[in-house]
Amino acid sequence: MSNKEITHVCLVETVYTLFLYMLLVEEEDYEHTFFFCSSLLPAEIKKKLPQSHCFKLPHKRYHKWIFRILLYYTSALRWPFIKRCTIYGSDNYLFSSGIIRNNRLNLLEDGTSNYSLTYVDPKLYTLRSWLMGSIAACGCGGRAPNVEKIYLTGLLSIPEEIRSKVELFSVRDHWEKLTVTYQRKILSLFDISIDVIRDLRRYTDVLFTQPMYEDGLLIKEEEIALYKQLLSNSNKCKLVIKVHPRDKMDYRDLFPDAYILKTKVPMELLSILGVQFKEVYTVFSTAALSLPYKANIHFMGTSVHPNLVKHRGIIEYDDCFF
Repeated sequence: MSNKEITHVCLVETVYTLFLYMLLVEEEDYEHTFFFCSSLLPAEIKKKLPQSHCFKLPHKRYHKWIFRILLYYTSALRWPFIKRCTIYGSDNYLFSSGIIRNNRLNLLEDGTSNYSLTYVDPKLYTLRSWLMGSIAACGCGGRAPNVEKIYLTGLLSIPEEIRSKVELFSVRDHWEKLTVTYQRKILSLFDISIDVIRDLRRYTDVLFTQPMYEDGLLIKEEEIALYKQLLSNSNKCKLVIKVHPRDKMDYRDLFPDAYILKTKVPMELLSILGVQFKEVYTVFSTAALSLPYKANIHFMGTSVHPNLVKHRGIIEYDDCFF
């Protein structure tokens, strides 16, 4: 596809946000979308996208600053079509400010972080604005003036600071409005089979894991301890462990009686396909809050560890059963 045929740009690092994007745009728009992503998006999904560029992200702090600054000043030359496209995606990726620059953005929900805005030091506003644009200066979550609309599913209370930009939408309603061919295309993208759906329907409990160790939030032993505490009273023979796409932990050794689901599919899509659980366990995963049916939610929240609060803010669920 030539650059002239590209009409949409999408910034995505998670299967959840990718799924939401596909729900919100027409099939033709999806086929004419250029995706910007990183290695955090599963390779087996990335290779199926119409067209994309994958960034190799730096790890050291000063390398991240250099990456963001260079991208901000070179992206318009490398991808000149961006400025005329409709842009969707998240503003909290390392490459977000450099790709979006001062163009208008339709912000997509990327988890519970959209409902817990982190502090931004006002002393760095001018410097960040000059070096990396308004997205970097104002902070993520839709606070920048060029964020035109914020699409949320209503998982938690909406911060007052962004309320005027928010448009709530139903995942199920949008799915049901899609054409059959587009629905099949989405199922194919996430590699969902009838056999997997049939297996999952035999279980009553589910644990949603998170890449807390991979994201540098906790050491591995701390993460394991939280899961064991969370599941101390559960029936492991009735348990599905829905492994996060970036989670590399071997759960077969930890919970040998559980069914380990490693398919890179959003739980919200499985719910639409009839997979339902009675007992839902998680530390603070968004998936536990977005199930379209009634379940007992065992939600620990970020307050169980200071590092989770530091990096993700206060995330709690008032009606949890934990």
